Amino acid sequence: MAILQTQTTDASGEVQFTDIPVGTGYTLETLVATIPDGYEAYIDSDFEVEENMPETLIGLEPEAGNDLTLDVKVVNGLISLLPVSGAVFNVFADAGKTQLLGQFTSDASGEFSIPHLVGSTAGRSYYISQVTAPTGYYPASDQTVVILKATTPDELVIVNPFLIGFDAKVSDANYSNMTFEGVDVQISK
Repeated sequence: MAILQTQTTDASGEVQFTDIPVGTGYTLETLVATIPDGYEAYIDSDFEVEENMPETLIGLEPEAGNDLTLDVKVVNGLISLLPVSGAVFNVFADAGKTQLLGQFTSDASGEFSIPHLVGSTAGRSYYISQVTAPTGYYPASDQTVVILKATTPDELVIVNPFLIGFDAKVSDANYSNMTFEGVDVQISK
C-alpha cells in the first residue's frame, strides 16, 4: 500500500486532499502520533473517493473508559445551598467560545449533566458560561473552567446567589433625621 498524501488539519480541524483518483479500496486514517491525548485512532480501510464528494467527517472516539460525564449542581450560595432550577449554561471546548458543545439547563433539583467529555493525561479544559439565571438570582461568574483528567470527574457546584433589594437613606452622619434629597447613590462590585 502506497501513501498518496499526508495532510495536517488546520485550526478548524480541516484538511484538503487534491489529485486523488476516483475509486474504491482506499484507507483513510489518522496518524497515532498526532491524535489528541485521550482519543482512539480513526481508520476506514474501505474508503471510497467519488466525484463531487461532500466533506468527510472523521469522528475521533474517546479511548476506552474515557467517555466522561460531568455532573453539575447549581445552588443558591446563601440559604442552605438550595437548588436553583432553570439556570442555562453553554459549554465550550475552547476559551474563545467558538467550539460550542451544547446548552444545558438545570432541572428542579438544580442539576444537569454534560455527557461525552474526554479527559486527558495532562488534563483537558472545558469552559462553562452561564447564559441566563432564573428570575431572582444573580448569574455565576463569567466563565467556569473545568479541567478533566482521564478519570471520572467530581460533581461541579456552581453558585447563583439570590438577588435582593434593600433601602438606603442618605443623612447627616450625626443627625439621621437630617436627610438629603438629590444625592446619587451607586453600588458596584
